[in-house]
Amino acid sequence: MSQPYDAVPPPAPDWVAQTPAWPAPPAHPAPVPVADPRRGTGSLVAAAAVGAAVLSVGVLVAALLSSLLLSSALTRAMEAQTEAVFGGGSSASGTVVEQGDPVEPGVLGDDPELDGYAADCFAGTLDACDQLFYESTPFSEYERYGSTCGGRVKPYTVAYCADLD
Repeated sequence: MSQPYDAVPPPAPDWVAQTPAWPAPPAHPAPVPVADPRRGTGSLVAAAAVGAAVLSVGVLVAALLSSLLLSSALTRAMEAQTEAVFGGGSSASGTVVEQGDPVEPGVLGDDPELDGYAADCFAGTLDACDQLFYESTPFSEYERYGSTCGGRVKPYTVAYCADLD
């Protein structure tokens, strides 16, 4: 296949190439000799190894001490919680509840079964106080007397009077 310029050569350009007039760049200085990079690194490596060993021992000692402190604090907290839950005389929040002497129920209402629970509660059967509280009408004198565990604590101080045993 023939191109259109195959028959006739392309025309010559009408411009002339010239050398630029700006100055030539300066020659680069010779590189400065550098000391052997491996010289003196043995002591640097040894110092780094000693530093790493000291740091590792320090971290290990800190971890052991903190675990000892944490375990003793955790043990104290668990003992206190166990005492609060199972030690008796404590509220739901885990604090010891002040108890007073029981108060005579007096006339709380006209229900003979609830009157029996109130009498048993006053006598010291704390399960009867709980039964009185849960089987009585809400906001009744029976409920109020049961919530005080027979006058032993302030109303609604404990979840169950039987916990006061």
